Amino acid sequence: MTEPTSELKTYYGNCHCGAYKFSVKLPELKSAMTCNCSICLKKGTWWVFPGAGCLIVEKGEDYLKSYEYGPCRLVHKFCPTCGTGVYGKRKEAPEGVDIGLNARTLRDVDLWSLEITKYDGHALEPQYTPHPYDGPEPTAQFENAKVYTGTCHCGAVGMAMKTAGPLATSGQHIEECECSICAREGVILTYPSPPQIHITNASFLTSYSFGRKFRSWEFCPVCGVCIWARKHDLTAEEYASYGDADEDQAVWKARMNVNLRVLDGVEWDEIKIARGGNESEPKYVVQ
Repeated sequence: MTEPTSELKTYYGNCHCGAYKFSVKLPELKSAMTCNCSICLKKGTWWVFPGAGCLIVEKGEDYLKSYEYGPCRLVHKFCPTCGTGVYGKRKEAPEGVDIGLNARTLRDVDLWSLEITKYDGHALEPQYTPHPYDGPEPTAQFENAKVYTGTCHCGAVGMAMKTAGPLATSGQHIEECECSICAREGVILTYPSPPQIHITNASFLTSYSFGRKFRSWEFCPVCGVCIWARKHDLTAEEYASYGDADEDQAVWKARMNVNLRVLDGVEWDEIKIARGGNESEPKYVVQ
């Protein structure tokens, strides 16, 4: 007797800038898979797996950039304009089990309602060796300070962050945001002062802005990992019109938005990650 199959539903998705658009047929989406391997952890990918012929690219396949590492069994595809990680493709797998799609790219899906299953990719061999951070220590002064360091996945850009002891007791606010760009980038943000942070080779990063354009998302053009959101120098008039005008501009400018996923050695099981954020005006519209 043939097993019943789930009815498929059509979902639509895109990278943030809209250069890559697709539709995909999946059973009604109720879950996604996370992986703790080095690249999935840094990019925050939530995986779903379409069957053969279920992913239809509307535009942009040839525009995507590829990133491979280690034994190069899996190609990670991301948009070179906005940095959105779109899908991964296993090189030697048959059609139907060869593509993992990033659920974060899907439109009209409540990501936080999904049940998340975990895959222990960290245990797979060969083990990824993190690239060493080779920059200076941040200048902030704290009693019992702790310094976290890390790089993007390919090692081209490094970051160090100094906190008042371990993150769990440091007072650093840490959050995930559900706005269109944070959701697609998969970032986990924290907001240190500039003396707490040093970023090496920052000029190598690709900048992406949209909407109000009062900040740009800075990501590695080689591996696609987002490092931070750089706030632009705004006039008082621009800030009042486009910035978070309910907060003093100097306070806003003095708080950095950095992606905690970049750093190695974060005590993920001990820290609290808040969920918040919303889409600022003007509302995001897919181009």
